[in-house]
Amino acid sequence: MNYKKYEVTCTFEQTNKRSTRKIHAQSQKHLKELMTHRGYVGPFDIKVIPFRQVSHQQLHDAEQLGISIPGQATVEDADALIKRNTDGDREPHPGLYSFAYERGLCFSQYIGERALYNLVWENLDLKAKIEFFTYSIYHSIHFESAEHLDISPYKDLFESFAEEAIKNDLFVKSINDYSGEDLTCFEMLYHEPDLSGSILYTYAYKKALTFLISNCLVEKEPRKRTEHIKLDNKNESQSNQWNNPIVTFFSKKVVIITYTVIMSLFTLLLGIYDGFVSFLIFGVVTFVLFKLLTKQRKELVKGNELDTES
Repeated sequence: MNYKKYEVTCTFEQTNKRSTRKIHAQSQKHLKELMTHRGYVGPFDIKVIPFRQVSHQQLHDAEQLGISIPGQATVEDADALIKRNTDGDREPHPGLYSFAYERGLCFSQYIGERALYNLVWENLDLKAKIEFFTYSIYHSIHFESAEHLDISPYKDLFESFAEEAIKNDLFVKSINDYSGEDLTCFEMLYHEPDLSGSILYTYAYKKALTFLISNCLVEKEPRKRTEHIKLDNKNESQSNQWNNPIVTFFSKKVVIITYTVIMSLFTLLLGIYDGFVSFLIFGVVTFVLFKLLTKQRKELVKGNELDTES
């Protein structure tokens, strides 16, 4: 765990009454800062509350999932490991860990990437969200695992963009439609061009990307979109079912219809001709259909490039 559980007794300044609170904090110094921010003053009487050890139920669940729980893990660690596995999440990059920790957030070291993005996003004010959002687009293209927003050499640029964007009602409305885990799509869609997602092409995304391009931080968009498919990270395996050149440019419906026609033709041929002749005719028809689809695919790509240039 990157934090401890504390029981602290201190005085609420407005009422001048002492009260006891249980709170998570990274250290006693961090604890005092949190309590002071909430309107409490010292003296602070602080006790550390021990973490509970992993339960038998958690060990059973982990065994069923085929994951091991470290010997010194806490209940919270086990929850994070199990959730990361069941959600199909992955380990966050070091820069995201550092950013979240330095922002004073408390979480298990075994938290998943999407879960950590959500935690960060929920604890940022609007201006900081815009900075983090813009940096996330930049980071998805110029990936540096240990870097994060607060130590980026371009932090001043992200701040200046946020100061202007926060005045734009359309931008604010657009960015408020995002969850933290949506930002993980930026990296995936850049490095896996066979996937696409309309979540990228919002007003906020376009404005942020235009800013990055105008400041020579990004040369081009992560990929050219040819269709609008909402990407759901939780169902990535389902997206991969259609991960081939034809499906990238044609709807699932077209592929299913084409496949059905071909198989029906093959079945019909088997009833009329012998095996060799049937296979020969089937091969020729399939080749012709594939050439037609390939030609249409090239025309779609060419049309998309012309649309992008215009």
